[in-house]
Amino acid sequence: MKRRAFLVLAAGALAPGVVYAQGTRRDFKLSILTLAPFPPLIVPFLAALNDRGWSAGLNLSVESRVTAPQQARAAEMAKELIAKGADVLATVGTANAVAARQASSTVPIVMLASGYPVESGLAASLARPGGNVTGLTVYAGTEVFGKNVALAKELVPALQELGVFWAYAPPAFPEIETEIGLKEMRQAAETLKIRLRVWINRSERELDASLAEATKSPIQALFMTAGGPQSDPQGIARVAEFCERRRLPAVADVASIIFLTAGIVAHSPDFSELGVRGASFVDRILRGAKPGDLPIEQPTRFQVIVNAKRAKLIGMAIPRSILARADRVIE
Repeated sequence: MKRRAFLVLAAGALAPGVVYAQGTRRDFKLSILTLAPFPPLIVPFLAALNDRGWSAGLNLSVESRVTAPQQARAAEMAKELIAKGADVLATVGTANAVAARQASSTVPIVMLASGYPVESGLAASLARPGGNVTGLTVYAGTEVFGKNVALAKELVPALQELGVFWAYAPPAFPEIETEIGLKEMRQAAETLKIRLRVWINRSERELDASLAEATKSPIQALFMTAGGPQSDPQGIARVAEFCERRRLPAVADVASIIFLTAGIVAHSPDFSELGVRGASFVDRILRGAKPGDLPIEQPTRFQVIVNAKRAKLIGMAIPRSILARADRVIE
């Protein structure tokens, strides 16, 4: 499934009185360009579309392309979807939004999750994007990466050296995301008097080198992004084993499988919320709105999720301040 096109179908009845764009009755085509199958985002997105009257198999056809591990073909995949008559192209990942924009400057593009759309050249501004790209950004204006450094310090009050396993790098992520995200982390680390040790993992070979170096380093905690080889099953197992051996607490930016396997605390966007809000963009566009007139939105909340089971495994007590504001605790 990860390497070829897959068809996404959502069941549900057509809402009565639905209004079609330009006042016509016809089926619409929604295409999705995603880095990987991501049910926590895509499932609520399709369900919310159904709630708004857009039902796959009735008045909406939905087709997806997964770009990993063929990110270099993302623009080509977008062109294929557009050639099939896509009315709206929904994207997951800034690189896929960039690829979609390269494929067309007229077909509406809705970002279900993105990094820094203005800095990536996708929009003139968040408030007035202009052009054919709109939707949601996870990072822009949230300073979330700096907050993750502060969370690591809260998790380990004596923290002086923080390791970073960073996977948001080309080709799956634009270089600008690496630059801005790591700049935020370094600024926060300087304020908190923490030394930052960054390893960028774009391949299995880089992850091998990162683990070898990290084993010899004096880091007291680890911050992990999703994506890259550290989110593959084999990579996850290796990172988890490293953290266990070092009794190393880890903070993750997404409550994905790498967090469940190796992390102690996740500071994660609510992807279900993003999916629902992404459906609102598609709905408005199908009913005639212009994407350039729809402001790009930011997350309204991030979830703090505590993996108490993992903490117990490495013999760590979670600070009460973190437990008190946790949205979910995994026992």
